[in-house]
Amino acid sequence: MTPSMLPFDEGLPWEEEFQDAPDLPVSSDPLYGGYENPTETSIGITALSRLLDQMVMDIQHLEVELVRTRYRLSFLLPPPHGEYLRMEIFSGMGGRYQGNPAFDEYLRYRGFREDEDAVDTPFHVARMLRLANGYDDYPDLYP
Repeated sequence: MTPSMLPFDEGLPWEEEFQDAPDLPVSSDPLYGGYENPTETSIGITALSRLLDQMVMDIQHLEVELVRTRYRLSFLLPPPHGEYLRMEIFSGMGGRYQGNPAFDEYLRYRGFREDEDAVDTPFHVARMLRLANGYDDYPDLYP
């Protein structure tokens, strides 16, 4: 398809020049949420905590599904690839967020100790280990 036949003339979003948003000067007055412009609003830790709670649950769910799928897939692969997949079943699952100031503040707000993680709770880790060993809590729900 030639460019003249396209129904629009604009470029695609990723072809446009990316411009960073200007940084707002920070104020020390908490009344304005840390911004010099009083019309700017900030998000409170409670709202941020609720969002991060949901995100942590989504991460845990996706990790469970990934381990469940890798375990089942490992039996469909020819030897030795199935065994390799079972040995590396937890690889490449994503990083953790300790060290990020917003996430660290969230952990303190939710009452986690410094050595605890919101994603890798004892229940979640135990469930992942059971799945990696073939013990699925809900085998009938996932054919």
